[in-house]
Amino acid sequence: MLNWIRETGWSFGFNDPTLLGWIMTAAYFLAAALGFHLWQRARREGSPLLRFWQVLAIAVLFLGFNKQLDLQTLFLKSASRIAQASGWYGQKELVRIASVAAAGAAVLAAGIWLFARKRAHLPRDPLLWAAIALVLFFVFVRTSALDGIFRAIGIPLDRNLPAHFLEFVGVFSLAAALLREAGRGGPRPGRSQG
Repeated sequence: MLNWIRETGWSFGFNDPTLLGWIMTAAYFLAAALGFHLWQRARREGSPLLRFWQVLAIAVLFLGFNKQLDLQTLFLKSASRIAQASGWYGQKELVRIASVAAAGAAVLAAGIWLFARKRAHLPRDPLLWAAIALVLFFVFVRTSALDGIFRAIGIPLDRNLPAHFLEFVGVFSLAAALLREAGRGGPRPGRSQG
């Protein structure tokens, strides 16, 4: 297993040790901590927002670790090695696009289901939803074929100002929305939470 990881070129460590990388990592962890706080508060109060805050906190925590660990590189390079070993390396872009499309469709379907079935039990803060959308869009851009398009024209996204700006605005907006939500003192059923 360790040989497999070594051969991918990925290494365990800090993969974005720049000042901006550490600021972004701290922002992810701040947002995750606020999400965990809201999760615990919802649990104590028996709030219907419990699962929402739980999923959000865990997802943002994962993104914070991923900011430095760069796990998507390990995943993509491992998938590339599997493609070589299985004989379908020539179709790897098609598989990548299909995988990203399937993941995007799953997230979209989950979002539609969530809004259609649980709308009354969701936060109504537009900043929170805009921030979640920005972070999801950033993740989509980083994992999709768009990354390959930028690289093909000589612009690596990890050094691309628009991508950093998108992540920066998304994560700091998320932290601000969660901080605002945490300062509200608890859910108020039947009233706007935004």
